[in-house]
Amino acid sequence: MKVLSGRKDLFLLTQTTTPNKNVHSTYNFIRRLPAECSLDANIFATDAFRESMMIVEGIVTSVDAAGHLNIAPMGPIVAGDFASLLLRPFQPSTTFNNLAATRCGVFHVVDRVEVIAQAAIGKMAELPPVEVAVVIDGFVLKDCCRWFEFTVDSIDASNARSRMPSSIVYQGERRPFFGLNRARHAVLEAAILSTRLHLLSRQHVVDMISFLEPAVEKTGGTEEKSAFAMLKDFIFSQPETTSPSDTT
Repeated sequence: MKVLSGRKDLFLLTQTTTPNKNVHSTYNFIRRLPAECSLDANIFATDAFRESMMIVEGIVTSVDAAGHLNIAPMGPIVAGDFASLLLRPFQPSTTFNNLAATRCGVFHVVDRVEVIAQAAIGKMAELPPVEVAVVIDGFVLKDCCRWFEFTVDSIDASNARSRMPSSIVYQGERRPFFGLNRARHAVLEAAILSTRLHLLSRQHVVDMISFLEPAVEKTGGTEEKSAFAMLKDFIFSQPETTSPSDTT
């Protein structure tokens, strides 16, 4: 699977992390790929290639062998302008099981965070409206900005976090991305926190919620405030567990 080839004008975003737990990752422009660059799926395994990629948070829909729909938040590593994806679902999870069984799914770029928050903590009372995918055997959210139907090329299940290089077989666009908003990004960060309570210390989680909450109160609308409150209630209702030192 060739994903990029010989484009002198191709620029990618690079993500730089900081050891300071109170400072978020930042995205830095720019990294130019060498003119002779020719990449295939195997390059996903190298650290150098991973450093030149961007993780895009969104929603993955998948189905099991019987066609039952599952909706889950996920942040695949994206090559270029969605030339390909590297999905990394944890084992065991419904998404991993579905993708391993059917070898296809749909990744959605969304700008509303309520569905991400609900899916992250299993509080989705009812499934959002969907329609049948164009190419793969699956479903597309009706409320999304862009969607990318993909097929899984290979599966590396040697670690708890699997690796699934995937090819885009169809993409579509429903509406423009609404725009950047601090409250929505804060809800996204809180949703990610809610899935990692077993990995993070209680104090780190408390500190992060305290850091994120003012942005929601200052810049969020009703949906963002409601989603953040739901996540906060969920997080603080969970029993404290023994976890490693603060990590990012």
